[in-house]
Amino acid sequence: MSFRLKPGEYEILGVRAAAGVFPVVAHFFAPLYTALRVQGPGVYYLGQMRATVRERQGDEFRAGPMFPPVHQMVAGASTGTFDVQILDEQARDERLFRSRFEQLRAVPVTAAVLPPFDRAKAQDRWEK
Repeated sequence: MSFRLKPGEYEILGVRAAAGVFPVVAHFFAPLYTALRVQGPGVYYLGQMRATVRERQGDEFRAGPMFPPVHQMVAGASTGTFDVQILDEQARDERLFRSRFEQLRAVPVTAAVLPPFDRAKAQDRWEK
């Protein structure tokens, strides 16, 4: 994904997603809660986020809300949690983006990979 931001301090809360096949569609939220500082114009590579749903253990944050109950349960949103990884796949991703978006072919891309996922921070925010 891409977005334009003015210079400043931001927080990336996470990524919302929906999955399923009508009539059963579930909603998910993969948390990040990470700071982002934009210092000036340019194209920045923040990394690749991989969020994998797995069964919750104890009081771990949920991968999605509990309602509607059947939809969320069947998809694993209410009964699962996310394991999140931030990966530096810039070489592969940059080649792919440049091949798909002509306007990026001559633009320098600066690496600004987000820090590793902080599960404790995500859990704390979820509990509050």
